[in-house]
Amino acid sequence: EKLALVVRPAREGEAESQAVQAGPDPSPDANAPAAAERSPRPGPDWSKLPGPAEAKPFRAPRFVRKTLSNGLDVWIAPWKVLPVAEVSLRVPVGTGDDPPGQSGLAALTARLLDQGTRSRTATELAEALEALGITLRVGVGPDQTTYSLGVLARNLDPALGLLGEILTEPRFDHADIDR
Repeated sequence: EKLALVVRPAREGEAESQAVQAGPDPSPDANAPAAAERSPRPGPDWSKLPGPAEAKPFRAPRFVRKTLSNGLDVWIAPWKVLPVAEVSLRVPVGTGDDPPGQSGLAALTARLLDQGTRSRTATELAEALEALGITLRVGVGPDQTTYSLGVLARNLDPALGLLGEILTEPRFDHADIDR
């Protein structure tokens, strides 16, 4: 059997419902035994904040450095506390490399990357990112552009494939550029 509790404000002109006492009757009954006095068990003194824990030495993760067959330098810092992966790709081109008269080109390019690929519309790309739980970020600085993604470790391979598609096959639709 299920019980459903519906709580709503009283409508204008409607009488409020009566309160129902739940639990033991607070009025003393002459025949009822008195409740025994109880003292709290000894424990921490909650009137004072606890002191700091003992400091543990920091151990930086060891980096594994690899070079892919295409010459891309990869640094891996395994840290297996949480089942997540963070990927950051740094490209040494930024706003300082914008051609004369085309200030903002690097920022515009970065902004348009999540607006679709050759085979996916912006909506399809957003759905693919969401289905894998990918958080995609692009940051443009004066000297470099950083592409970052966060994803559950089990989805890393398809996430890297999607990032590769975004970087190598961007849509750059004229309507998006005009907008």
